[in-house]
Amino acid sequence: MNESANFSNIHKFYDFINSLTTLGFDKSWRKQAADKLNPGNVLDLGSGTGASYSDLKNFDVTALDPDEQMLSLNNFEKKIVGKGEELPF
Repeated sequence: MNESANFSNIHKFYDFINSLTTLGFDKSWRKQAADKLNPGNVLDLGSGTGASYSDLKNFDVTALDPDEQMLSLNNFEKKIVGKGEELPF
C-alpha cells in the first residue's frame, strides 16, 4: 500500500484533525519553530497542506511531501512530491 494513501483519504480534513488532536497547539508549535529560523531558504519536510504557510511566507520555501493530494492544498510556490528519506535533489 502506498504510504501516503492514508493521508490522501483525509487530505481535505487533515488540518482540522491535526488541530483537534493537538488541542490547537500545532499553530503555536509552527510559529515557535519559524521564529527560530534565519532568513533565507527553508525546506518544509512533510509540508502536507502547507499549514506553516503563514509562518513561513517571508522565506524562500520548498515544500516536500509524499502525498500529491496533500500538496494540492498547499500555497507554497515550490512543491515537490517526495520523501525526506529520499530527497530528490
